[in-house]
Amino acid sequence: MLCEMQGKKTYSEKLFANFQLSERVPVNNFYRRLKGVLDLEFVYLATKQLYGDTGNPSVDPKVFFKLMLVGYLENIPSDRKLVENCAMRLDVLYFLNYDIDEELPWHSTISRTRKLFPEKLYEELFNKVFALCMDSGMVRGATQSIDSALSHANASKESIEDIRQPLISIQQFLQKSKEENAEAPLHPDSPDQYRNGKKKRNETQRSTTDPDARIASRPGKGMQLGYLCNVAVDDQQHVITHIQADFADKRDSECLPAIIEKTQQRLEQHDLKLQEVAADTNYSSGENYQMLEEKGITAWIPVHGCFQPQREGFQYEEQNDIYVCANGKHLTLRKTFTDQRGNPYKIYSSSSKDCKVCPLKLSCIGAKKQYKTIKHTWYHRWYANAYQRQQSAEGKRMKTLRSSRAEPVIGTLMNFLKLRKLRVRGIISVHKVMLLAATVYNLKKYMRQTYSRTKAAVIRMEKAAFNSKHLLTCLEARLRNLFELFWTTNRWSTSF
Repeated sequence: MLCEMQGKKTYSEKLFANFQLSERVPVNNFYRRLKGVLDLEFVYLATKQLYGDTGNPSVDPKVFFKLMLVGYLENIPSDRKLVENCAMRLDVLYFLNYDIDEELPWHSTISRTRKLFPEKLYEELFNKVFALCMDSGMVRGATQSIDSALSHANASKESIEDIRQPLISIQQFLQKSKEENAEAPLHPDSPDQYRNGKKKRNETQRSTTDPDARIASRPGKGMQLGYLCNVAVDDQQHVITHIQADFADKRDSECLPAIIEKTQQRLEQHDLKLQEVAADTNYSSGENYQMLEEKGITAWIPVHGCFQPQREGFQYEEQNDIYVCANGKHLTLRKTFTDQRGNPYKIYSSSSKDCKVCPLKLSCIGAKKQYKTIKHTWYHRWYANAYQRQQSAEGKRMKTLRSSRAEPVIGTLMNFLKLRKLRVRGIISVHKVMLLAATVYNLKKYMRQTYSRTKAAVIRMEKAAFNSKHLLTCLEARLRNLFELFWTTNRWSTSF
C-alpha cells in the first residue's frame, strides 16, 4: 500500500519577498469595498490651514480618519490597541494605503490630531456618509424618531469639588467647624451628606478632571458624571439624520429645538421635508409643542402626567378662553404668572356672587372659600392637541414605531460604538466622538445595503445566464431533431 511522505514545514524569513496586498485581500472584503466607496479627498483642503510650511510631516489626514473609522468598526476604544490591531491586519493596511513594512502613526499622534481638527470637519464627514445613504434611497425624511442616552464621562465622582468662593477665611472656617463639632459631635453611624452626593449639584460643584461633565442621575443607577447623547433616526432604514452632545444636566425637552432645527437643515439640503417627529415623554413641553406646530410638524410626543386634559365638573371653551361650571357660570381669566421654574400659567376664577348662591358650593369650593379658581398652563391648547393625538390609534402606532427605530440605534451606539464610556474630555471632543460613531453606524448600513443589492444583481445575472444557456441548449436539440427528421424524409423520398 502506497502512502505519502509526512510533511514538515520549516520557516526562514526571506531577505526579499514578492508580495502585494492587492493580491492577498479578497475582492468582497469589507475594507476593500469600503476603500472603493469612501472618498476622503476633501480633508486635505479642509485641514490645510491647520499646518505650517516647515517641520516634520504629520500624519496624513485621510489616514487619521480611516484609523478612526477602523477603531469604531472594530470597537477598539484604545488608540494604542488600535495601532497594534491595524498593523496585523492585511485588509486594514490595504484600506489605509500602507504596506506591510511601513510603520503606522504613533498612538499619541492620533490623540493630538483628534484635538487639532475642528468639529466642522467631523460634521462634514458625517454629511458625506449621509449623502451616500441619501443617494442609495435609504432616507425618506418625513418621519424622525428622537431619543437620548447618558454617556459616562472620563472622570470619577471623587474629582468633584465645590466651585463656590468661601465667604470666610480658612482659619475662621476651621475654628467655626471646631466649635460646632464640640457642641454636637458627629455620630459615627450618621450619613455623610457630602460623600453620599445629596449636596452635589451642578450649580455649585464641578469635576476638576472634566469641567464640562455634569452630575446626572438615572432611576436605579445613582449619581454619575456624563454627557447627554441625542439622536434623530429616520424611519425607513434607521439611518441617523442627526446626533449631538449636550450637558447631562439639561432636560431632553430643552435639547429638542436644536435637534429639530439641525435635522431640518440637513434634510432640506437634499430636498426632503420633515413632517412628523416621534419622541418619548421626556421631550414633552408646551414650548416644543408650539414650536413644532408653527413649523408645520406633527408632534407624536406623549404629554407628561402633570397635564390635566379635563377638570371634573368644568368645561373649557377655547374660543372664549373661559371655564364653564356645572351650574352654567363662567370662570374668566384673572391673572397670568410664571412659577419658580419659569413656566407660564393662567388663573381663572369665578365671581363670589355666583358662588354664594350656588347650590353646589359645598361640594365645589367648601364653606370657607368665596370663589372657585382653576390654574392651567399657558400652553394648554398645544398640550390638548398633543393629548388627543396620543390617545388616537395613530398615536399608539407611532409610539411603537419610535421604540423600534430610535431605541435600537441608541443601544448600538452605546454598546458597540464606544459611547457607553467616553475616553475624551470636554463637550467639544465628546461631540466629535459622537459624530464619528454616527458616521460609522450609517456607513455600515450603507455598505450592507449596497452589498446586498450587488449580490442580488449577481444572482440575477447568473440566473439569466443559466436561463440563456438552457434556452440555447433546447434550441440546439430542437434544431437537431428537425434536421434528422428532414434528412430521413428526404432519403425515403429519393429511394422511391
